[in-house]
Amino acid sequence: MDSKLKNWKPLLKIEQRQLDAIINVLENEVFNESISLLTSGNTGSAMLFYYYWLYAKDDKYLEKGNSLIMKSFELSGSPNSGLHSLCSGTAGFRWAVNHLISNGFIEGDCNELFLEDDHFLYSVMERDINEGKYDFLHNALGIGLYFLNRNNLESIKYVESLITDLEQTAEKDSNGIKWRAMYKYSETTGKEVYNLSLSHGMASIIAFLGKTHKSDIAREKTKNLLCRAISYVLSQKLDVPDSGSFFPSVVFIEKEQPFSGSRLAWCYGDLGLGYALWQASKIIQNAEWEQIALNVLVHTTTRKDPVKELVIDAGICHGAAGIAHIYNRLYQHTGMEPFKEAAIYWLEDTLKKAVFTDGLAGYKAWHTPLHGGWKKQAGLLEGISGIGLVLLAAVSDIEPKWDECLLLS
Repeated sequence: MDSKLKNWKPLLKIEQRQLDAIINVLENEVFNESISLLTSGNTGSAMLFYYYWLYAKDDKYLEKGNSLIMKSFELSGSPNSGLHSLCSGTAGFRWAVNHLISNGFIEGDCNELFLEDDHFLYSVMERDINEGKYDFLHNALGIGLYFLNRNNLESIKYVESLITDLEQTAEKDSNGIKWRAMYKYSETTGKEVYNLSLSHGMASIIAFLGKTHKSDIAREKTKNLLCRAISYVLSQKLDVPDSGSFFPSVVFIEKEQPFSGSRLAWCYGDLGLGYALWQASKIIQNAEWEQIALNVLVHTTTRKDPVKELVIDAGICHGAAGIAHIYNRLYQHTGMEPFKEAAIYWLEDTLKKAVFTDGLAGYKAWHTPLHGGWKKQAGLLEGISGIGLVLLAAVSDIEPKWDECLLLS
């Protein structure tokens, strides 16, 4: 990522009512008994209160953030049981604590808090990657992000080990290297695929390799892997976009299977993949990649039909807020007007989606009927904590460094 980003600037002035409504709901919300960073739980909501404290300059929000983090510490329990992912488990909670300490929100020493337990988390990461479970949200790469941020002698060794494992588990291709997805394409077809997404696929590997290279860890190896992975991904790019997208969501292992189009979202599609490619281009200083990435990203700004693009809800993962936030990031870095206009469009769509009288501040998260349909969600990834953080980033001069947990900074 471009390290020369100047001071973050408010994107626009919007009515505070919706952001205030989210804060009010979260102040009175009875949280799940969970340490989750990204799904509904204490940690993701605490992140909003800490950043809102910087904005509102009212210590009651600092106290609320502190109380939620302390609750997460109480719930974290033994490191040898429960979930360990970035999304819902110990890796996400530890990433958040490290982030809060590093950015001056709370005082503490992660070595004292976590050092004894980190080796167990490393063993989980090693087990996952050796089983082909590199998934960013749920498996090895998310744990790797935590260790990358810990940045001590032991954690650097753990990251180096993960890079070696990625090298060993990569499949060679005439166009570069690729990693087979742990998950099948769908519950009905069961087709094996190479997943290109930012949430679960190769875009997250590209983003992680770039961050590792930038941190001066295994620089030659990460550059080699990064170049070969991008070479493969670019080989899947269409010259003319198919149904709006240049890249498929997945590439079927069975060659006779057709390409599938991709939605507009953080989780899947050209927007997240293009952003990861753009980040890598700035880190490696590759002008060709940068131009390709910008061409793809600028084209995504023309896709402004929420129905056609499957932008059904407002959450960050696959909804309007996540789209708006990526465009805001891009505008802050490049100053390009198409990104500003797209960010404002999708912010307005985010506000329009607060229509549920029985929702949280008017919002619900959409899931297929098989997965429960519309649900109330307070979390960062799909719920109102994330929507609140996106709205706050749009109206304030506070850089949203929290979005590193989504591979956006």
